[in-house]
Amino acid sequence: MQSKIEGILISKINFRERDIIGKVLLRSGHAVSVAFYGGRGGGKKNKSSTLELGYMLKIELAHSSKNSDMYSAKEWIPIWTYSKIRANYKAFCIMCFYIEVVAKICTFDDLHDEHRISAGEFQGPFRVLSNGIFYLEQGLQDDHNLASGSVAWFLGKLLLEQGFFPERKYCILCHTPFGGQIRPYILLPEHGGVGCFNCINREDLKINSALNVNHSKTNILSFLETVWTRTYPNLYAESSPVDPAMGRMLFQYFCAQHQFEATHFKTYSDTLF
Repeated sequence: MQSKIEGILISKINFRERDIIGKVLLRSGHAVSVAFYGGRGGGKKNKSSTLELGYMLKIELAHSSKNSDMYSAKEWIPIWTYSKIRANYKAFCIMCFYIEVVAKICTFDDLHDEHRISAGEFQGPFRVLSNGIFYLEQGLQDDHNLASGSVAWFLGKLLLEQGFFPERKYCILCHTPFGGQIRPYILLPEHGGVGCFNCINREDLKINSALNVNHSKTNILSFLETVWTRTYPNLYAESSPVDPAMGRMLFQYFCAQHQFEATHFKTYSDTLF
């Protein structure tokens, strides 16, 4: 059994008077359930808790039965924490949204399995979540406000890591290359890409006016190209303001790929964008 792990705390439930049952997203991209005895702090020495959502933890586990899917933490220390996010209500809501999105798609790990895939192809969710929270905190420290594209960049990078990134080179319906055309384009979640003007019914353009980004600050094609080519640090450092509609579009697209309903996300709200 692997006894030393590192990961992000993505859920916690108070258990008994001083304990916490948490879900930790490992660097592998898989999650494990961990019981933190005394994790709520308190006691005779009135210790404070070091277990908060979004914290990066180093954990040493006690040996457990192969038949158990719950692990017990012997020791744990935070190796990365935030401070600005805690003091900014919207930033905290955005972080909770990031965490809920990733928690919906990650699978559980079996630390007893010697042949499991511990790294590689499933690392994407961890990589995107850790970058998302880190640069959310970093952006608040540098600018004292939230970057307009935080949620859209997070969703774009997550779709890219999962292999669900929208086709951006040609129309998903007629397969005509976009080239340098400047026309309305709409992200079509049910088709997995972007539709061109000639393939989109004019009535659909009216009905889906929120998805018509012809007049938005950021064109859907240029936005997708930006997410594809730039690293997370560069997105925060170099990108132009992002229209709030971009985040909503990508969330609808994400939900369509996974057959989720937006209303099933407790942290989802238009105010995030």
